[in-house]
Amino acid sequence: MAEDKTVKRYQDCNLFIKIWRRRWYFAIPYWACRIYFFKDENIDMEWDCCWSVSKGLAQSKMNWFYTTEEVFASLQDKLDTMLPSEPEEE
Repeated sequence: MAEDKTVKRYQDCNLFIKIWRRRWYFAIPYWACRIYFFKDENIDMEWDCCWSVSKGLAQSKMNWFYTTEEVFASLQDKLDTMLPSEPEEE
């Protein structure tokens, strides 16, 4: 008997599951310090970059991702607010 083992993305979960998945945020400082202080000599990363990578790793473990439609809609909204509206001609 095969079970469906698909995991819901973070945005589609209920409150209790969201709270449980946010436990990964507690690991961000540990991962960031580990990347920053114990890095290879070849890697030159600033603290902000280490924090961003760690945050992305945590969100990945939470299945927090956006669909392409959501990304394009968000970008379109930002473009609409940034670009000046065209004046109406009479």
